[in-house]
Amino acid sequence: MEINKDNVQMAINIMIRAKVHGQKLDMREWQKISPNHIIKITESSVYNFFIPCCMAGFIAVSPEFQACGGEVGLWGHPVLNGCGEALSEWFNIDQVEAEALACADNLDDEKIPEYSGKKLEDITFNDVISVLERLRDTGTIYPD
Repeated sequence: MEINKDNVQMAINIMIRAKVHGQKLDMREWQKISPNHIIKITESSVYNFFIPCCMAGFIAVSPEFQACGGEVGLWGHPVLNGCGEALSEWFNIDQVEAEALACADNLDDEKIPEYSGKKLEDITFNDVISVLERLRDTGTIYPD
């Protein structure tokens, strides 16, 4: 299976843009939600309200993802072609790898090997960018 390097590069650019705009990365949630606020569906609304998101959450609200037919799901997750397995489809990688990329099944205190053994709360934009660059350059998120 050939990965979609163009979309991976778009994701790298999305992460760089969020970092430059001073946004907060939180790999524990699609979007940080308080009881009285609704999910933001555009990048500008996330940026204007400084809503922390995970990597997949920033992708979901990006104009690049939405130009490809992507949408923001009910919890702030990316949806593509009506399917919640959007990262798998967008990057053309298998679902297990897409879930590992998004840390979808990780616990807060678990060390994530794909992210240099860091816990979810310690993962930075630079870590995410490095994993996406590894995917673009090697075809996998997994370190050697």
